Amino acid sequence: MAFRRLLSFNHVGNNFCRKYCQGVASRDPSLYFFSSRVQELLFQLNDRQHDLVFKPRKLGQKLEAPQYVFMTDEDLDKERRRIEQRLREKLQVPPVLGPRKPIERVLAKDPRLEGLHDSKLLCIDISPDLSDRKRMITAREPDGTLRTANWHERGRINQIFLPVDGRTVTMPKMFEEPHLTECLDREEYVSVLDRACVQFEPDDPDYIRVTSATYDHVDAARLYERLQSTRHFGALAFYLAWHRRIDNLLLYFIQLEKLDQAVKLIHLYRLLRSAEPISDQTPPTRQESSQSDGFSSSSESGSESESSSSDSDSDSEGVQLDIIRDYIENASVKRPVLELALQNFQHLSAERRRVEREQRRADGRQ
Repeated sequence: MAFRRLLSFNHVGNNFCRKYCQGVASRDPSLYFFSSRVQELLFQLNDRQHDLVFKPRKLGQKLEAPQYVFMTDEDLDKERRRIEQRLREKLQVPPVLGPRKPIERVLAKDPRLEGLHDSKLLCIDISPDLSDRKRMITAREPDGTLRTANWHERGRINQIFLPVDGRTVTMPKMFEEPHLTECLDREEYVSVLDRACVQFEPDDPDYIRVTSATYDHVDAARLYERLQSTRHFGALAFYLAWHRRIDNLLLYFIQLEKLDQAVKLIHLYRLLRSAEPISDQTPPTRQESSQSDGFSSSSESGSESESSSSDSDSDSEGVQLDIIRDYIENASVKRPVLELALQNFQHLSAERRRVEREQRRADGRQ
């Protein structure tokens, strides 16, 4: 009976993917990714723990000794702003682009040059003021055909004449099977993603293949904490929302009682579902406005009194629960699991408020 239910649930999930994932491959993710609203959501979804973001990396370099400095309040505020700026820079999500299109085209054909060389010749413009993308690179085939270089040839010749630190001419074996799967099974997600960012361009099909396989592995194992407080967590959230598979990540946030991040994930999901690319001038949706109003009222009333703060927190929590419940009822694939997690959260939240009221009553504050 249980096996029959599992088959039925998988059938529903497959129908959902066929229904809602159509057209995802035909859209350009860059038209959505670079929106300021999407960028801010990706940043807010991350935990942003300073001790993890600024954790020393074991790269073989000599670590600097810590310095202790006496500061005034003004200097301390300035240093905090500088650290927050560095934090945002270190958590900047790698660009998400669609796969690049072929650029190879024939420039000329000269049959008189056929057989002059046994191998093709590559010519590159090494002018220092040109970017690798705009640099002219041509190839002369043994049959005399002159054409522009393809992406693979451009990558190799650029790395030979204008090398990028950490990048190799040939693709590392760790990105090939079965080595990639072995690295992912060892949960070396950050190492794989960091190396992919150095080795490939964001629109390289191999980069998209490696990062997609990594995000799929993290989502299947539900090891989202491995990417928290790194620049790759935002890319993971974007990938899942783009492919409309946020249920596991939403469950992760609910179980950790992070309703704020759960609501932001749903907002990201809805933004990426829109048929038209996101414009920064587009006003927020009504639910986004009500959500932000709920958060602001909660923060403003917190300084008045404990009772008004708790009431405001419960109101804000109610808005968040309504948004999550609406997604579960209308768009979720794993509705029973999410509903159960939401019920558990509500039970624990109500019990926690009851204990706090009894504690205040015992202390004579109510």
